[in-house]
Amino acid sequence: MEDLKVSTRVLRVDPERVDPALIAEAARVIREGGIVAFPTETVYGLGANAYNPEAARKVFIAKRRPMDNPLIVHIADLGQLHEVARDVPREAEELARRFWPGPLTLSSGRTAGSRLRSQPTGTPSPSGCPPTQWPLSS
Repeated sequence: MEDLKVSTRVLRVDPERVDPALIAEAARVIREGGIVAFPTETVYGLGANAYNPEAARKVFIAKRRPMDNPLIVHIADLGQLHEVARDVPREAEELARRFWPGPLTLSSGRTAGSRLRSQPTGTPSPSGCPPTQWPLSS
């Protein structure tokens, strides 16, 4: 796998007094196709724009993740669920309503015609449609 050329900037965020300018800077990096690291409940994650194939490719390279192993896609709210996922059971929606925001991960196939790039374009998957996981970030 190829190496990724990156420049690293550390933005220290005080969880008690979040500086909106720091969040805006991270959002700018994502909008421009970059990747950001962020803490989760258990580990640090790498984030990028799931609709940008080049940004998704950068995450695969940085993590040295096999290209046929789809990425998790975080969504902002329940309203995005049917935009990114197909065949969502009613029970899954009920769980999401009850436990989001929070550390609940659901798994489903990607919506047909989705612009999501949880795998690089043209990467085959065994099922023909890679799974999408959608934990809601709080």
